[in-house]
Amino acid sequence: MKTSKKCVILFPGVGYSTDRPLLYYSAKLAKQAGWSLYAVGYPEFKSAAISDMRQDQSRRERAFYQALTSVEGQLRAFPDFERYLFIGKSIGTILAAYLSANVFKDRDVRGVFYTPLKETFDFARDRGGIAFYGDADPWVGKETIVTGAQKRRLPLTIYPGANHSLETGDLSKDLDILKDVMTRTQNYLKTL
Repeated sequence: MKTSKKCVILFPGVGYSTDRPLLYYSAKLAKQAGWSLYAVGYPEFKSAAISDMRQDQSRRERAFYQALTSVEGQLRAFPDFERYLFIGKSIGTILAAYLSANVFKDRDVRGVFYTPLKETFDFARDRGGIAFYGDADPWVGKETIVTGAQKRRLPLTIYPGANHSLETGDLSKDLDILKDVMTRTQNYLKTL
């Protein structure tokens, strides 16, 4: 039995909660557009381990599977919807893409990927969303992101000088980037 037609699920980053700008404002946009809203979390992560994950592929993989186990548990009793939009940030983009391709493979799911990681494109659906990236992101190189987005045919917006939070350190530029990201996210919501 369907409880509502449309649902947004937020997949935060390890050190980037739903209270941070990208997820906070995209949640507001989704609610304003009439979508049901849920957020998953990874309470087992410690922020001290974040820098270790950037340098160590095996730690990233362990973190992914640890988060996946947690999220799958949170989604077990999840209500059924006709359409889903998974909005992810960093590791949340990998989880969103993986769940879309595997657990939700027979459902109508799209994605908004804020600062995706390389592995996001291993699972993302073709033409299944949009992505945003800062070319000063220390977690993944520009060529990797551009190639991954092209492979999956996902529109990609790149912000010069922006880091893994899509920030540059210049408040005026950061607010302009945030406004542009939210405008593009809102326009994408309107197409669904």
